[in-house]
Amino acid sequence: MNWSTVKNLLIAMLVAANIFLIYNISVQNRNKSYLDEKEVADAVGILASRGLEVDAEAIPLRRISASVCESFYPTDYFSVAAEALSGSPRTSAMMLPDGGMMIITAGDDSSEFYDDLRFVYYKNSNVRGAAYTDITADDLELVTENFGSLTKSKLSGYEKRVSDFLCRGQGEDYRFGVRIDGGALDEGAGVTYIFATQMLDGLPVYGNSAVCVFEGEDLLSARGYWYFGTAGETYSEEIYDQVNILFTDLSALTTRAAEEERPDAGFPGVTSVTACYTPNWNADRTALYFILSWQIDHSDGTRIVYNAINNSEYLSTR
Repeated sequence: MNWSTVKNLLIAMLVAANIFLIYNISVQNRNKSYLDEKEVADAVGILASRGLEVDAEAIPLRRISASVCESFYPTDYFSVAAEALSGSPRTSAMMLPDGGMMIITAGDDSSEFYDDLRFVYYKNSNVRGAAYTDITADDLELVTENFGSLTKSKLSGYEKRVSDFLCRGQGEDYRFGVRIDGGALDEGAGVTYIFATQMLDGLPVYGNSAVCVFEGEDLLSARGYWYFGTAGETYSEEIYDQVNILFTDLSALTTRAAEEERPDAGFPGVTSVTACYTPNWNADRTALYFILSWQIDHSDGTRIVYNAINNSEYLSTR
């Protein structure tokens, strides 16, 4: 037998074996990282037979592994956050009638902080900036509809400034981040609104969003719900995945319909399933835990967020 032919045959066999091995590894990795599409389709069918219609395209297939992130909450959090936003030390502070605290810094910036993570910030204690703090992150759709959405290129021009501002105080801890959700220019007032969501390890922190108001290149004010601390240790836990949580949703909707004595009314369909983190305090408010959760939106506007660790309902809009 020609040795050259044998050598080429052996090389071809080795190449084929390597391709087969790589293929199997990739399949195994995908199975570890993604849900099986057929199993998801079967689950959607079972849910539909029980009255809950789910848009299969709304179910993310990627498996989520992160679960609980613990963050130490310092007793001087308000001062630390105010000084980080201003870049200058605190000069005075006073309690507000609604339970918050206002802090003035050497840079003459003023900040208000509340125990529910709400904050309001005015650059140079600017009275003009205060005129625009009635706009919240929930007004994104309304504001962009009234004034028109900013183009992607214009949004990108603000992205770094907003991120730098909202991530102050977190030092080199880049686990917290910012997602820009949109923006609009109010030409009459000469101000630009930029809407942002706080992110942790690439997932949104439910309820943590803010609006930054700019006059040209200058930040006038900002407000919303935000955590200006740093992310701590993350603990892995067994979680209910995005399919299991849909059966929890079916159970919750069934219970709700029975309590409201409308068992034959039918259920609103599921339009989206989104992984997020929900902030939870420990008993003495010395630590804040960010817990992996699932946000489920329904066709009638109902939004329910479930704790992915203990399968409980975190909140509901109805």
